Amino acid sequence: MADAPAGGGSDFARIKRRADRIWAAADQYRNALDQIHEHMSPMRRNADKAGGAPNMDKIFDGTGMKANFRFAGRVQADLTPPDERFFALEPGPMVRNEADRKPLAVQLDDITRIVDATFSTGTFHTASHEMYADLFSGQGAMLSNPSDGDDIVQDVAVPAAEIALEADPYNRIAGTVWRKDYCAEYLPELFPKAKFSDALRQKIKAEQDQKIEVTQYTARDYKTRRWQHRALVKGEDKFSADENSRTTPWLTPRFFVLPGLPHGFGVGHLALPFQKTANKSRELALKAAAFALLGLWMQRDDGVFDPDTARFAPGAFWKVASTGGPLGASVSRLEIPGDFDISSVVLNDERDQIKQATFDDTLPPIAGAVRSPTEIIERMRRLDMDWAGVDGRLGLEIVRAAVARRLDILEQKKILPTSLTIDQLLVKCSIVSPIARARRTRAAQTNVEALTISNSLVGLEITALLADVEGTLMDIMRDVGLPEKRIRSDQDRAVLKTMIGKIIAAQQSVKNAGPAAAPGSPAQTLPGLP
Repeated sequence: MADAPAGGGSDFARIKRRADRIWAAADQYRNALDQIHEHMSPMRRNADKAGGAPNMDKIFDGTGMKANFRFAGRVQADLTPPDERFFALEPGPMVRNEADRKPLAVQLDDITRIVDATFSTGTFHTASHEMYADLFSGQGAMLSNPSDGDDIVQDVAVPAAEIALEADPYNRIAGTVWRKDYCAEYLPELFPKAKFSDALRQKIKAEQDQKIEVTQYTARDYKTRRWQHRALVKGEDKFSADENSRTTPWLTPRFFVLPGLPHGFGVGHLALPFQKTANKSRELALKAAAFALLGLWMQRDDGVFDPDTARFAPGAFWKVASTGGPLGASVSRLEIPGDFDISSVVLNDERDQIKQATFDDTLPPIAGAVRSPTEIIERMRRLDMDWAGVDGRLGLEIVRAAVARRLDILEQKKILPTSLTIDQLLVKCSIVSPIARARRTRAAQTNVEALTISNSLVGLEITALLADVEGTLMDIMRDVGLPEKRIRSDQDRAVLKTMIGKIIAAQQSVKNAGPAAAPGSPAQTLPGLP
């Protein structure tokens, strides 16, 4: 389907009302996001304030800030590591015929290499790391569109606070609203095909630095099964962009999802109460330290001592008329409790809670108490179980969605003369990232253990009678990620079996004939022997 012309009239009014409704419905999520930014990611807070406004005035403990960036790095390393293939296009389970499976696997492997090149040479890894920093708060967003420059695909991470999501009746993401203010001079670059009104063109020319609100709404048309992307510039009465594509240009991964809610919730929500307590505990501990060092002083209003001019510093001298007398000293120190060690009671426990909530507790600190190997193994096991609940969703909403989008763009640019649909039945997108490979290896371990036990009890010959050893080994190779084209086909194995059988038969015949028939034996080289 070709791009639709810029629309207006009733359709424009309907889309505008719907985008406004979706944006307003996300206010509750943005309020929770503001709290996480305030206490755990302060550099994202007060984005609309004037320059120089403080944004870290409430941060006294940096455990949450560090956990945020470590979380982003870990998700990238486990799910989409740079310079490492993290997906594979393979024949699906419906391709049962081995004669059909082998050539399809070879073709899909070539396509996989081409698609993987767009990840390696493009902006995906830098933009995705920024997106994972927002995923800490439960919701990430990244826009992937065709690029006219050196990169095939242009990826840009979009702040989670600038988007609102719409869910369909099955709680799948069916619409994305992106609202952002742009300088007027950027509008022609953003929408080169748009026909702006005379008033807006004049504003772009005369007031280039003025901010103008732009709303971009992407939704799926269930009649055509295509995604429609429309742009609405504030003050205009028609779409500045109205395009459609086979796949959505958005990646909107969600970490935790509750029934009926389109937006995700993340480990930042779980760690927020502990971070608030840690901040307050640290603040009180620092205030107690300041009191212990500087003290709290009382001044008698005798017209002699002036605290505004007195210098509080070691070795300083004050000129006063009197330091005692019937009314007492002019300045005296007020005794306050000197032992306020809140950190040892509360702060360390809150930090541990933050690390557990943000999956940042893989190993105990080196300087801490010695932990037993059992405790470390149990901690790693718990971390793996917690991560297992979300990596399936992340694989679906990040890896498979990104691969499908890149396939669509490569087909639009005529680089791939295909029209692939990843349905997981005929064409399957397997995730082969480090965390997925670890799970597939553990799954293959079951088959390895079964063959090992059988071989140790009854030997290889009986094991071959009881189990399909050859087929099991092929399943193991596929589970651990060996490319399909590296696995021999049934025809290749039949030819090799025949060759091996002939070699064994020839060796056996030589052995049965004895030394006299062996090549190079004395019977063949020395004449005159019987």
